[in-house]
Amino acid sequence: MKKEIFAIETNEGVSKFKGITFGDLWNGWECPYFTIDVVNEILNDVSCDEDTCKEYSYCYYEFDSLYNVIIEKTYWDNKIEVASTTKPILIDGIFYYPLGAYNWTWSKSNNY
Repeated sequence: MKKEIFAIETNEGVSKFKGITFGDLWNGWECPYFTIDVVNEILNDVSCDEDTCKEYSYCYYEFDSLYNVIIEKTYWDNKIEVASTTKPILIDGIFYYPLGAYNWTWSKSNNY
C-alpha cells in the first residue's frame, strides 16, 4: 500500500485527491482507494445536477451508511436502477473505497 495523489478530469477541469494504491492498473490507469471523506469530495466534483442530467442517461452515486457501501445508480429511459455497489476494504481501522477503480481514468499526480 502506498499513499498517492490521484487526478481525474471532471466538469470543472482536473481534480486531485489523496488516496492509496496497491499498484494495480486498469488499461494503464491507476486503481486508487479513498477514505469516505475523500469519496464525498470526489462525488461532489463529478456529480451532475439531477434535473440537468435527466434529459440524458447518467449515473450517480450515493453512500449507504447502513451497509457501508457506495451505490452506483443509473438513470435511463425514465427509470433509476442500481448498477453496482462498491464495498470498502479495512486497513488499520480505516475503510478505503475503490471509487472508480478499474473503470475510471485515474492518474497519479506529482502535487496537490
